[in-house]
Amino acid sequence: MPPGVYSWGTDEAASSVTSCIAAAMDVNGSKKPNTIAEDIQLINANGFGSSCYYEIGNVCLGAPSLVPAITTDECIAKKDEFGIQHCSDGTGSYTQDYWAAAVIHCGGVDKLPTSDELLELMKYLFGFERSTYNFDNHGSYNLSLGTINETARLGLPEGDYFYLWAREEAENNSQGSGIGKAASYRAFKFANKSSDAGYLVRYNTGIYTMCKN
Repeated sequence: MPPGVYSWGTDEAASSVTSCIAAAMDVNGSKKPNTIAEDIQLINANGFGSSCYYEIGNVCLGAPSLVPAITTDECIAKKDEFGIQHCSDGTGSYTQDYWAAAVIHCGGVDKLPTSDELLELMKYLFGFERSTYNFDNHGSYNLSLGTINETARLGLPEGDYFYLWAREEAENNSQGSGIGKAASYRAFKFANKSSDAGYLVRYNTGIYTMCKN
């Protein structure tokens, strides 16, 4: 590629240059407080002596990443060691388990944030929470009238929305299908400053992981 300024993103050429680069950016120059996730943003970096990408209350979250799936057999072999209750079942794509892979990547079920802890992240990113709607104990929908924290958004997956795995397990997903087992998630939707949570079958791709440190 020719010399130039290239951003982190989904563009293949740009990503080939930037995906291996770690950076810490002071987004407001000499102004204070010089605090990670406030006016210092990290991209592909873990901080200065800290493993927290976000620190919200007493919850320390690492940087978001996409973790490759493991198979049902791999899940069964490691489930007791990492505190996993269920493993994906079925054949073909139903044997791919992205949630169990996230658990193992983080070091155990207790190293994944709960959906409620991710709700606190939603409030931090989107401002105060306006309302919550519950759907038959299968999930919730949260709206905000706050202002998106664009500084804190830097380094998160690009686009209008992204999904994160949460800690809770279920034998069925929100639609009642037993195929593949299910695990909790929370979605962050920047276009309308909303977040929904529920359960998805665990062979779903494109869901990010943030470990608790």
